[in-house]
Amino acid sequence: MDDPKQVVRRGYDVLSTRYDEATGADSKYRTWIGDLLARLDPTIARWLRPGGWFLCTTGDGAWTGTDENWLGGGAPMWWSHADAATYRNWLAEAGLTVHTEAFVPEGSGGHRLFWACR
Repeated sequence: MDDPKQVVRRGYDVLSTRYDEATGADSKYRTWIGDLLARLDPTIARWLRPGGWFLCTTGDGAWTGTDENWLGGGAPMWWSHADAATYRNWLAEAGLTVHTEAFVPEGSGGHRLFWACR
């Protein structure tokens, strides 16, 4: 099995490359993440059949910053995310009903896990 950190890095690199090809930008990650979030909300519910489930992990508290040694790879990773209340509202606006929400600890912080249904 591949190192999970390498799998994540490759996934970000592939998405970044596709975004750059589609937009003619040299963004690495910053712009495509923002565009993804802006386009995600109105379409999530349409991805699912009626009664279908959507699981996502988001930021817990609003934060923008850089992890200078992301996943121990020596390269910086830029982050910007909203707080849990904002994600909860976005999910509702997208036509989903949040059934379960939990805090997932990581180090001195953590993430928010949402189970939502169409």
